[in-house]
Amino acid sequence: MNDEILKELKDQTKWLKFLALPKLKEILESFLDSDLKRRIYNLSDGEKSSHQVVEELEKKGLKVSDQTVRNYWKNWSSIGIVVQSDKHEARYKKIINLDEIGIF
Repeated sequence: MNDEILKELKDQTKWLKFLALPKLKEILESFLDSDLKRRIYNLSDGEKSSHQVVEELEKKGLKVSDQTVRNYWKNWSSIGIVVQSDKHEARYKKIINLDEIGIF
């Protein structure tokens, strides 16, 4: 019986993703409307601090402040495209890789 339930849950998950991805892509494109925002989002893995994100961007020649990263995280968290890290209270994790939905 457990195998049947697991199979059904996997099937439902597949269909939920299929139905949700177009709307999610639209939302992400709306809120991640610049190269800098998309790069910050991609670096938001729940492990890197805002300072580490800034350092990664600086290596690529991009300037952004630590406060800007934190402001984006706060805004994105309120709309649900990032979630708070399980391990680090002040860090955030993207809910999907942008390349999975054809962005970036």
